[in-house]
Amino acid sequence: SEQAKDWNAGTPGYQAPEVEDDGASFASDVYSLGVSLIELWTGDVWQGAETRGEGEPGMRREILDALKRIQTADPKVAKILRRCISKDPKKRPSARRLGRMFQRLQHQRRMERLIFPYKQV
Repeated sequence: SEQAKDWNAGTPGYQAPEVEDDGASFASDVYSLGVSLIELWTGDVWQGAETRGEGEPGMRREILDALKRIQTADPKVAKILRRCISKDPKKRPSARRLGRMFQRLQHQRRMERLIFPYKQV
């Protein structure tokens, strides 16, 4: 499918860095989804960078700070989400690949519970 280069919309902070210059793409959608998942996971991402006028660098810092909290709680999920918000769109997984990554993680955790039923996983 073609990128939507003539149409540009998005909420600051959720919009992939390349959208401003290159337009929206499936990869930019994965970036936005990654930010949304980080926000859902932590319950809070935004600390006011946009209102303080810090722009994209400040909002990026807030996303990475939230990702650090996920890293502490669940490194495997953080690794997946880090790929979603890569600045390089080519390093982001496709939506299909992202779904498979989470399915694989879910399967691994089920297996760990079967093998180690008393271990906190």
